[in-house]
Amino acid sequence: MALKDGVELGEQIAELDAKTAKNWSTDGGQGDWETTQLPDRPVIPKRDPIVSGIPAIGELSGVEPTAGGFVSSAKLNAGGYAITDLTPAEKALAQQVTDGLDKSGALTEELVESVSQRQGLKSLEGGKYGSNNGFDHVYMSADGKSVIVLDSKQITGGGSFSRDANEVVQMSDSWVEKVLGRLDKSSEAYKAVDKARENGSLVKGVAGVDRSSGQLIIAKLK
Repeated sequence: MALKDGVELGEQIAELDAKTAKNWSTDGGQGDWETTQLPDRPVIPKRDPIVSGIPAIGELSGVEPTAGGFVSSAKLNAGGYAITDLTPAEKALAQQVTDGLDKSGALTEELVESVSQRQGLKSLEGGKYGSNNGFDHVYMSADGKSVIVLDSKQITGGGSFSRDANEVVQMSDSWVEKVLGRLDKSSEAYKAVDKARENGSLVKGVAGVDRSSGQLIIAKLK
């Protein structure tokens, strides 16, 4: 009985060795174990980066100034939004504007420029002519797909856009065309704005400090 059990045990061991040998590579036992083919994994599409702040102005509905060039605070607040992630230095600039210390508008422009570049927009040179005339700010989006022209304002009950002798309102399409005619055609700003007008990727907007709240408000313009 013991002999029979020993024979059966030997046969089982031999069978196990044979199965093991099949799984072992044929290079003399020095290779790797055979690998199991895994099913293809689904390809997860890459998400577009989340856009917020001033770079997201193109996603807003446009606000249209009156024939006289005025946009009320109610329209600006309804169609735009406040930039809430100001740095301490930017908050200090906004406070100076709120306190009425920005007589020339330079502090407001400095604030908007700081926020825009910090949020990833590329500032393009050459958008002004003469004595500080033309575009306050010209930006290229981070992906290069859109051009943003911004006007800086101090908002007191609303924002007013100037009109020339021909009743052309600042930031209107006609005004943009007129400004382009005055710019250096070799400048970054001219080339970008002119091309964006042609392909429909130009975004116009206003950014300003609401002196009643101290907030930096942005809105898209039609």
